[in-house]
Amino acid sequence: MNLEEFAPSTARRERAVARMAKYIREGRDYVTLVAEVNLISAHGIMSDEELNNGPYVQFAWRDDLRLQIETQGDQFRHKPYEPSERRMLINYGYSPPFSLGEEFSNWTILRQGEGCHPESVARCMIDTLWWVHFTNFHSFALAQRLGVAHYHYNWSVTPSRRDIAGEIQKRYGINPR
Repeated sequence: MNLEEFAPSTARRERAVARMAKYIREGRDYVTLVAEVNLISAHGIMSDEELNNGPYVQFAWRDDLRLQIETQGDQFRHKPYEPSERRMLINYGYSPPFSLGEEFSNWTILRQGEGCHPESVARCMIDTLWWVHFTNFHSFALAQRLGVAHYHYNWSVTPSRRDIAGEIQKRYGINPR
């Protein structure tokens, strides 16, 4: 194997980042991205429980104009996060389930202002799937050669949108020029 064989994987990951950033920029109310395992590729690699509970990331714009970013809480996984995975989540800025209140049952980040930059948020979300949940963006053939599961990504995108820039301008009395 050489690094050139991984170029399509990198391109696929970057397309996911760009797509997520687009939805954030458009002001979509919420978006969920679930990493689903190709059952053929996972035969003998993953348990049935792992196969039926794909990792996910999601965002939602809150009424207070903060962006709420989430990934699975421990109770929604086939097994709790390992200490190293918890450290990575904390390093990305996630707060543990319920630490922000009872309604926050997932690992959650609340971003506001410049922290809502679409590319930054999108990169954080896709990197969470890649580095914390150990999903990959390989082609089926490459995943087979490497002996790892192949993932496809299921997007759930709300059709509703908000004019986030307009709402910020209105809230803070900013007149666009």
